[in-house]
Amino acid sequence: MAELNIQPTLPCLPIQGVTAHSRTDGETTYLFVENYTDKEIEGLSLGEEFINMITSEKVSIISLEPYSITVLKKKTYIHGGL
Repeated sequence: MAELNIQPTLPCLPIQGVTAHSRTDGETTYLFVENYTDKEIEGLSLGEEFINMITSEKVSIISLEPYSITVLKKKTYIHGGL
């Protein structure tokens, strides 16, 4: 992956059984963090601030219940515009 310059979605991963995927519509980036384990994951650093789509609170660290997903969002800033 290093030779392809592929960066992980979250700097704190890999954690066995936890995945993160991001999507953008050009204005907002959506982050999906999924826990496929039977253990609670605590103190997962996002590396920057997001808004939790369920609670609307600003977060930079999250916890995941067993077998759960958290959906977050942030504004996408495009560099080089006017």
